[in-house]
Amino acid sequence: MKHISQEVLARPVVATGRGGSGTRLLSLALQEHGVFLGQHLNESKDSIEWVDRIHPLAIKKLTDGLAQDTDWPQHLIQFANYVLTEGDWQAGQSWGWKLPETMLVIPEIAHAFSDAKIVHLIRHPLDTCLRRTHVTSRMNSSIGRVTLLAAYQWLNWNRDPDTDDDYLRNAASWVFQVDRVVQFRKTLGNERYVEIKYEDLCTNPQTVSDQIAAFLGQPTVSSKLMQRIDNARRRKWVQNDERAAKVWSICENTATVLGYRYPD
Repeated sequence: MKHISQEVLARPVVATGRGGSGTRLLSLALQEHGVFLGQHLNESKDSIEWVDRIHPLAIKKLTDGLAQDTDWPQHLIQFANYVLTEGDWQAGQSWGWKLPETMLVIPEIAHAFSDAKIVHLIRHPLDTCLRRTHVTSRMNSSIGRVTLLAAYQWLNWNRDPDTDDDYLRNAASWVFQVDRVVQFRKTLGNERYVEIKYEDLCTNPQTVSDQIAAFLGQPTVSSKLMQRIDNARRRKWVQNDERAAKVWSICENTATVLGYRYPD
């Protein structure tokens, strides 16, 4: 049986970003650098093993809070040990997971894993929100319901998410999740947090690959990501879309902090 040291267990590479932002490409980018993201990846390259650990933690946090539960950090570390022991992870290999919903518990992950490195993918909110919904913006999902209720409270919206259109729920979910990560990034610092723009990943994948290599302290690789980019997926709305101004009014403050502008 493999022996996993506490030092190794303390430093996962955690890839996240609001679902629907193109995190599949981020997962592929990390895999190019040899990061072990688990045995079971779905079509979106999510680390499926971690769903049953991250979702309950996020739901507990957003409903009852975690103050009364002191065992969750150890449970996460024990599960990480299980994933590495039972999987194809090799000694000396970087490891971690990619799951968008991890955004909801970034402070908790940083607490449980003292040397965790967070790779956060961001994307223009119009391109993220004016497309299909993500699980965190669906009321028929347990993780979506608690996220939306918390998001509406965060935005001081005194109305029922069930009565809103998908794009409004998307926008509320986006600003709530991204806001919380942006507020926490200073606590992590540059050694433990890096922000990747989806737009840069599509336009200059080699530059972004080199940025990831520097962050992980690894040699650069020749990226093949350009072959995996589908430009038809980059924008699903048109310039005269009446929803765009509304989404921007909700997301503007956070988007501006991230360097985004309302498109001409």
